[in-house]
Amino acid sequence: MKKILLMFMLIGLSVCLSSCSGGAKEGASSDPNAISMAFTVQDLTNPVWGATAENLKQICASNNVNLTVVDCAGNSANQITQMENFIQKGLDVIAIHPAEINALEPIMQKARDAGIKVFCWDEDTDSADVSWLVDNFEFGKAIGGEAAKWINEKLGGNAEVAVVEYSVYPNLIKRADGIVAAITEQAPNAKIVIRDSAINAAEGMPMAESFLQSYPNIKVVACIGDGSAIGVNEAVKAAGKSTPDFGIFAADATEEACDKIVKPEEPFRASVSLGTPAQLASQVYDICMKLVKGEPIDAKIYREFKVINESNVADYMAGKI
Repeated sequence: MKKILLMFMLIGLSVCLSSCSGGAKEGASSDPNAISMAFTVQDLTNPVWGATAENLKQICASNNVNLTVVDCAGNSANQITQMENFIQKGLDVIAIHPAEINALEPIMQKARDAGIKVFCWDEDTDSADVSWLVDNFEFGKAIGGEAAKWINEKLGGNAEVAVVEYSVYPNLIKRADGIVAAITEQAPNAKIVIRDSAINAAEGMPMAESFLQSYPNIKVVACIGDGSAIGVNEAVKAAGKSTPDFGIFAADATEEACDKIVKPEEPFRASVSLGTPAQLASQVYDICMKLVKGEPIDAKIYREFKVINESNVADYMAGKI
């Protein structure tokens, strides 16, 4: 009886160790020549970053690449610890979306000094082998341009506007500045009555509920990303303001956003895309593999973007554009 109990205890311990180890390695290969890669992300609850990570897992699993994905929860100290762990493991390449670039540059350089290739998402830095960049001011202008077009075509050039930024990250402040610049230039009679901060739907909905009460005449909301815009969309509907002339404009063209853009009864009208998560994952993978293989590649790569609205959303969702 004691032997049987001991056996079950050992089995239980084995299961616990395998399930509680916290390992984030996906599709680990036993091939000693397999490439080892890590992807450290600011926040995997963000629909774009999370979906890109999932697509990257699939690509790596199909190509004999051992991938580890971790979320730093927007905390640079967490991300530094993650990077230290990657350096100790001697990985081949690290893709990092820095929580705060100034804090992360020394550890990124340390990884490079250890012979690890470093891909940096969204930050222009000499501490990475490649910086994958967006001109966030121009990106914001594309969002604001769609909002301005709506104001001019649907509202006679006059509207009260809310701009949703995210004041934690300088790049997203630049994006919001671009939104404001485009609306000011292209719809000069519109009035931006509030500029508030939210990054996801959980923050966006109560924020919008508040500013819709304070400024009941708001007809246009321009957001730095679909995360907050989804929350705004729900707040607008809950307030009974989802009228044919109300417009919400954002960026990322996530699946959830596109599902709303395709429905005229929803106030979500357009989103500016840098590519689908599958496309983004493929680009990250291709660049990282070029780095590992020593193939020539530019140190700074600027990404293109396109507006997704009712005219092309069906084609976008079908992967045709």
